[in-house]
Amino acid sequence: MRNDQTWSVAFSPNGRLLVSAGDYETRMWDVRTHRQVGNPIGCSFPIAFGRDGRLACPPYSSNGINSWTFQFWNPGRDRKVLATIRGPGDGGTAIALSPDGRVLALSYGYDQLVRLWDTRTDRQIGKPLLAYTENNPSLAFSPNGRILATYGT
Repeated sequence: MRNDQTWSVAFSPNGRLLVSAGDYETRMWDVRTHRQVGNPIGCSFPIAFGRDGRLACPPYSSNGINSWTFQFWNPGRDRKVLATIRGPGDGGTAIALSPDGRVLALSYGYDQLVRLWDTRTDRQIGKPLLAYTENNPSLAFSPNGRILATYGT
C-alpha cells in the first residue's frame, strides 16, 4: 500500500481483493500478488463489501463529504457505479452492509447513533438506534444478518 493515510480497509467476499480507502481515493489490491489492481476509484471512507461483491462507499468530493451519499460499485475491471443512495446529514464514519445487501448500517461517529437504511427503497428504516457510548465506531452484521454488532472507543 501507499503511504497515504488509510482510514478504512475491507476484503472482498471471495478474499481476492483488499480495498483501502483514504481521504481522496480508494485503491484495490490483489491479495496474492500485493499489487494495485487498476486505477483508484473516486471513493472515500468508510467502505464495506456486500456478500454479492458490491463495494459500498461515499464518493469523494473536492468540497468534502457534506451530505452522505453511498455508491455501490462493481469492483471488477469496469469499476461501474451500480446504484446510489442518499440521505440527510454529514458523511458517516462507519458502515456495514447486511449479508443480503438490503440494509446499510451507518454511524456518524459523533452522536452514538446507528441508522439503518433500506438500499432498495433509499429510505431510513425506523428511528436511529443508540448503539455505543464513545466515538470511533465499528459496525458488523452477523453472517445471517439478524444481529448488528457495534463498538466505540
